[in-house]
Amino acid sequence: MRLAEEYVRLRSHWYEQGEQQAFHVTIAELAAALCCTTRNARLITARLVEVGWIVFVSGRGRGNTSVLTFCQSWTQVALDEAKERVQRGDVAAALAWIRQPHMPEQVETTFMSWLGEYFGYTTGHSPQAEQSETLRLPIYRPVVCLDPADAVFAFDTQLVDQLYSRLVEYRAEDRTLLPGLAHDWECNANGTQWSFYLYKHIRFHDDRLLTAEDVVASLQRLQTGQFAHSWLLDKVTAIHDSHPYTVVITLREPNYWLPLLLSHSGASIVPQDIGQHSQKEHALPIGTGAYRLIERTVGRCVLERFDRYYGTGALIDRIEILIVPEQEAAVALGSGHGMLTILTGEWDTTAFDHLPRQNVQTGVSMLILNRRQGILAKNEALRQALYYGVDREALVAAMGNTYTAPARGLILMNETLKVNNMRWIAPDITLNESPQGIADTPTVDEAELDTHHSAFSHPSSEHPSTPCMEYDPQRAIQQLQQSAYAGDELQLYTFQRHEQAAYWLREAYRRIGICIAVHIVSWSDMMSEAILAQADIILFEAVIGGELHRQLEYMHSNRSLIRRMLPQELLTEVQPLTHQLLRSLPAVEGIRQVQLDRAEQEVTALSASTWLGSIHALLQGTYSAVFLAERSAGVVVPSFLRGVHMNERGWVDFSRLYVVATEKPDKSNGLANEDENPS
Repeated sequence: MRLAEEYVRLRSHWYEQGEQQAFHVTIAELAAALCCTTRNARLITARLVEVGWIVFVSGRGRGNTSVLTFCQSWTQVALDEAKERVQRGDVAAALAWIRQPHMPEQVETTFMSWLGEYFGYTTGHSPQAEQSETLRLPIYRPVVCLDPADAVFAFDTQLVDQLYSRLVEYRAEDRTLLPGLAHDWECNANGTQWSFYLYKHIRFHDDRLLTAEDVVASLQRLQTGQFAHSWLLDKVTAIHDSHPYTVVITLREPNYWLPLLLSHSGASIVPQDIGQHSQKEHALPIGTGAYRLIERTVGRCVLERFDRYYGTGALIDRIEILIVPEQEAAVALGSGHGMLTILTGEWDTTAFDHLPRQNVQTGVSMLILNRRQGILAKNEALRQALYYGVDREALVAAMGNTYTAPARGLILMNETLKVNNMRWIAPDITLNESPQGIADTPTVDEAELDTHHSAFSHPSSEHPSTPCMEYDPQRAIQQLQQSAYAGDELQLYTFQRHEQAAYWLREAYRRIGICIAVHIVSWSDMMSEAILAQADIILFEAVIGGELHRQLEYMHSNRSLIRRMLPQELLTEVQPLTHQLLRSLPAVEGIRQVQLDRAEQEVTALSASTWLGSIHALLQGTYSAVFLAERSAGVVVPSFLRGVHMNERGWVDFSRLYVVATEKPDKSNGLANEDENPS
């Protein structure tokens, strides 16, 4: 509200004057205080008189001064303006407003208290006079992209999952594939042709019916290779609809993992005319998900329950997401009713120690080294110095609670036993005779587990080039001397959430003689070619909880920070390993009944754990990455808010949340998620 700004400008200029206290001014003084012409000063004072905020008596005759009286509370005007900015979805502007010079101290104190109450659970009434539930969440990440084909950051993909649907859905809690838009699917005997059978009467958010044509168009769009997630359809030769509700996908090579890949957020289905929709001014994403997006600005996204959703509908009617500046993380940790608080270690969380919480491992903090250009590209000795020169246990101790353990590669400790332990519900793949349509997989056997551990923990006969993951400052200094390093600054780029760790690493490397310059950049800037060309080192968290498609994505997506920093020769080694994995039969009962020639099966078989071990050996054996620490996130859950299940990205599924009490229980605090996934 421009008028509030003018009033506060006057009050801060004559801050010694109180309300209802008349004093003399000239029109020239008013113009100077308002930083405008005398003509505009007269217009502004007239508007302030009109709303009753001032009394202004103009001086009659040349040389006579006017009389000005402030009638409205300076504090109240400032507070009302700050609240209005928040309600418009601009928290950053509200915070900047209340922190202006000469603003009364009580403005910020009162506003912060109100802001904490503003977030959280509230009820109202819809236009149909029904009770409507709203959950307001402060988020410390910008929404960068909601096109599922190009969304790569964790919060973006979280929203994609709410707004869109996929042919197949993946449930991380029990590692199960479930029907999505397709109620059934099957493949031919050699895994080169898959058929997906769609539910009928599914509607998009604009009320159009979904057909196989929409699915075909969505997947063919990915197939162009122009998007971050085009890798999902690598080796697909044709996609067509054989029936209004049947989609057939043909591949040039067997891929028995295709249903899992199609559960990825990047394979979400959009309307077939997505190109025309995206070109409309202010167009909002259109999907078939449990929520539809009804508002999106720089500072706010509003999700509304989609009443015609084909599955189990969302239980909270409206989710309002307000973007809070990352450096202001603590401001929203108020006492709002029904708040979720996701703890990621960027601020003091001792106030939450007595509250119930869930925890989940999310990923691995790591350094990816630029192997394509710059000083590290060919200097393996310097890369070794970076690898052996960091004490991972000391880093974990220094960074605190979300740094849970030294990292062992692109895998989390609790994923070791689960990597092949996946259930598929209702796929009926070819010769599946299971009457319930449920097939369980045995866990990894001891021999395979031993091999898997060897690839991640110590040198083995299978991967003799894999070095020990240990801190060895003497070896680091030795390698530094051999590298002919002349003290040039290595350029380290990272996001703001990793700033503390970046400066800790800078100091650790300084002690062994390596100079690091730290650059904190925005989420979108990190993905730019200019940044990647300048960066010698990138510090980020690889979000890898959940199923194998996370690790596959890091190695094959053209937007992956890992892939974009690796040399072509390493990528060439990865490709055949992945193709061998995808043409291997997953350890899922029912798929094993597909009849393959025994000799062919023996040649092509490659387990997920062996693939992971091989990728790890390539990255670590060439000192292309420095794995630092496993990361976790926790969520503090109010006792009356149910359906809270953290996913592998450290987020909760909004559509599963519901409230079991209407009275206000003990107050808890704000949602503050600090997790990124440039996957």
